[in-house]
Amino acid sequence: MLTTLVPVSEIFSWRSPSFKSLNLDRDRLTSGDLVDLMIKEPKLIRRPILRVGNKLIIGGRINAMADALN
Repeated sequence: MLTTLVPVSEIFSWRSPSFKSLNLDRDRLTSGDLVDLMIKEPKLIRRPILRVGNKLIIGGRINAMADALN
């Protein structure tokens, strides 16, 4: 089990062309809205998501991934 919960906003791909094409106001979206959007359009999920032990690394942060694997 992870030791801390990760906010949905960290998993959401804000820079995705799919998000930009929706023309939504980022500040008005709730966590529930973000989950609904990711369910409808999986491209809105930041990848990769890597779990190492109780650590969760989201996105292509190479240094964080390397540190978690060492």
